[in-house]
Amino acid sequence: MLMSVWIAAVADSGAARLSSPPEVDSEFSEPFRKLLGELHSRGLMPTEEGAVRRLVVEALLQGVGVGGRIVDSSGKEDADQEPLVEGIRSLNGHFGYWRVLSVGDGFAKAAEEAFGTWSADREGGLVVDLRGVSGNGLEEAEPVAVAAADRALPMVVLIDERTQAGGEVLAAQLRDRCGGVLMGRATRGLPYPLRPVTLTPDLRVLLPDVPAGKGRKPLLPDVALAADGGTTSASGAADSRPAADPSRDDCIRRAVDLLTAISTFRQKHF
Repeated sequence: MLMSVWIAAVADSGAARLSSPPEVDSEFSEPFRKLLGELHSRGLMPTEEGAVRRLVVEALLQGVGVGGRIVDSSGKEDADQEPLVEGIRSLNGHFGYWRVLSVGDGFAKAAEEAFGTWSADREGGLVVDLRGVSGNGLEEAEPVAVAAADRALPMVVLIDERTQAGGEVLAAQLRDRCGGVLMGRATRGLPYPLRPVTLTPDLRVLLPDVPAGKGRKPLLPDVALAADGGTTSASGAADSRPAADPSRDDCIRRAVDLLTAISTFRQKHF
C-alpha cells in the first residue's frame, strides 16, 4: 500500500541521518501528515483513530525491517500457542526434513520428541528449515544442537532474511556444534529476544531487545541462494517461504543435492 511504501522510503533515506526520533511538529513529519490528509479526503483511510494508529505502526515496522509485530494487551506472542516444530519427514527414504516453526519456550522438549520418532539409522543426513523462524527460547537452542551433534550426520540448515532471534541462535549453534552447512540468504541479524513495548494502552509491539552498543549481526550462508530460490507456486512465481510439500521447494531440493554429494563422498561411492 502507498503508506507502507512511503514509510519504507523514510526508513531507508532518513533514519540513518537521525540521531534521535523526529519531533512530532518537525519538518520530518509534514509529508506524512499531508499523505494522511489526502488518503482521508479520498475515503481511503479507516475512520476509527485506533485503526489508523495500527496501520501506521504496522507500516513502520515493515519499513525498518526489524521483525517487530503488534501483539495483544498481554504482550504474549501468538506463536506461543502453536506447535514449535513439525515431525521429521523422510526425503527419498534416505534424508530427513525438519521444519522448525518457532524457537520458543518448550522448544528443547518438542525437539527431543521429534528426534525420538525419527529413524535416524536409515537416514543419510538432515535438512533443518529455519526460514522465517523467530522465538524467544534462545537458551534452548544450545541443548538441541548438542543432542543433534550426537547423531554425527551431515546437516544442511536453511536460512533467510526473516530468520531472527531464537532462529538465528539455533542456526549458529547447528553450524558450530554439528558442522551444519548454512544455505540460503543472510539472516535478519538480530539474535536477540523480542520484548513487548507499550505504545498506547491498547497497542503493544514486540521489538528486538538489542544490547547497548550492539547492532545487526547477520549470519551469512555458506552456500548462498538467489532471492528466487524457494517454493514454486502454482503460477510459477518464486517464494522463499517453505512449501507445504517439500518436493515443490527449490531450496529443499538443493539441500538434498548437497547432502547427496556429502553422503557419496563419505561412502566413497564414486
